[in-house]
Amino acid sequence: MERVKKAALEHGADALIGIGGGKLLDLAKSAGNSLQKEIILIPTLASTCAAWTPIYDDNVICPL
Repeated sequence: MERVKKAALEHGADALIGIGGGKLLDLAKSAGNSLQKEIILIPTLASTCAAWTPIYDDNVICPL
């Protein structure tokens, strides 16, 4: 996470984009939150709470 944070600061990033599976998305979220930057997550694996899950449906429980 320190390498990602350092690179984001060195390059003057406005946002962090995570593309991949759970560990990578967690890394992007953690680094982005730590730096108080916008975070964009693009999951590439179908799982319990993948991007295609209808998270706005009251009948679906999806921890975000």
